[in-house]
Amino acid sequence: MTTPNEYIIVSGLLFTIGIFGVMTNRKNIISYILSLEIMFLAINLLLLTGAKIHANVAGHGMVVFILAVTAAEVAIILGLVIAHYKTHNTISIDSIETIKE
Repeated sequence: MTTPNEYIIVSGLLFTIGIFGVMTNRKNIISYILSLEIMFLAINLLLLTGAKIHANVAGHGMVVFILAVTAAEVAIILGLVIAHYKTHNTISIDSIETIKE
């Protein structure tokens, strides 16, 4: 049987992997988005662990809400990436930053 401490450790490791991915993948937008998703899933795991510790169902509701918001976010971002790729033939973050100028 796993203890809540083990879930908290796994959540911390996932969040650390996500931060490492965000900091190192500054060129590829897809890797950047996946790293952000790993961080969101780590937060969801931590919320579920807290809900289990305190025997509260509100944590489950928050997780469902966060998953719905992140799914919508990823759908919008991927649509923008596809539109950017069709016009510029690249998905590099550097090419997106040149649009701002």
